[in-house]
Amino acid sequence: MKIDGLEDMLAILENKSIGEAARARLLTQPAFSRRIKALEVLFGFDIIDRRHRPARRSHSLLVHEGRIREAAASMRQLIADLRRQGQQGDHLVEIASQHAITTSYAASIVAALNQRHRGRIHLISANRSECYAMLFSKQVALIFTYQLAVTKVDASDSFSEDIQIGTDRLMAVFDRRKAAAILAQTGSSDLPIIAYRPNIFLGNVLQSEILPSISPAWSVWPAVETAIPEVALQLSRAGLGIAWVPQSLAQPDLRANRLTDLSAVLPSVPVNLLVRRLAGPKTAVEEDLWSVFSSGTFRT
Repeated sequence: MKIDGLEDMLAILENKSIGEAARARLLTQPAFSRRIKALEVLFGFDIIDRRHRPARRSHSLLVHEGRIREAAASMRQLIADLRRQGQQGDHLVEIASQHAITTSYAASIVAALNQRHRGRIHLISANRSECYAMLFSKQVALIFTYQLAVTKVDASDSFSEDIQIGTDRLMAVFDRRKAAAILAQTGSSDLPIIAYRPNIFLGNVLQSEILPSISPAWSVWPAVETAIPEVALQLSRAGLGIAWVPQSLAQPDLRANRLTDLSAVLPSVPVNLLVRRLAGPKTAVEEDLWSVFSSGTFRT
C-alpha cells in the first residue's frame, strides 16, 4: 500500500466529516470517496460507516488508529531517509517557501544557492503551515517563511534554527482608480477587502493585527476570500477589494501605477523573512547551502 492510503485514513480520523477530510487531502469529495472505497476493497473492512447520515468513521478504523498512525509515521520517516540518501548521492536539495516569497524572492534565492553549489535545487511553493510540515517530516532541507517582526523567537528551541535574511511589510493596496476615493474619504464609508482563510498565516495576521487597527469609521466587509496572496493581488487590481499583501509582491504593480499604496490611511504590518532548517546531522551540500545565509552575504 502507498503512503497515500495511510494519509487518507488519517484524514478521516482527524477531521469531523468526509468533506473536511477530502479538503485536507486536496481532493474533491467524490474523488476522495473513490479512494476510500478502493482501500476498503483492498483491506476487506469498512473504513467509513455508511449506515449513519452523515457517514462517520467506522469502529474498525478507530480500533486500529494507533497502528495506522505508527505506520504512517514510519513510512514518512522511510521516505525522508531515502530522499536524504538520494541527496547525498546526486546533490539534490529540496527547499520550500511560502507562495508570496516564491513569487518575489525565488529567483534571487535560487541564484544565490547555485552560485555556492552547482547542485540541483527543487523548489516547492506552499502555504506557511505546509512548509513547516514538510520541514518537520524531513521532506525538505530548508524553508523560507514570513514571521511577524514583533514575534519573539524562543531561544530554547533546540529542534531547529533560523536566520533572518530580509524584511518586508504587509500593506494595503487597491486599484488606482478606486483608491483615490478611499484616500479622499473623511467620514464613514464601506471598505471592501480581500479576506484570507483564517487558518493560514496571512489570515491570522489580518484578523489579529490589521482589522482591529482599522478605524471604526470604516464599514469593513469581505468582498471575497482566498488563500493565495497572488490571487488577492489580482482581485485588488481588478477593483474588487483592498488587499493586504507583501510590499515585495505589490512593488511591480505600484511602479506601473496599477495599484495604490493605502498605508497612509490603513494599517500595515512589518514582517521578517526567515530561512529555517532542522537541527541535527547535515550533508555536505546542505551545510554548504546554509552557509550562503549564515555568512550574512545574502540579503533580500
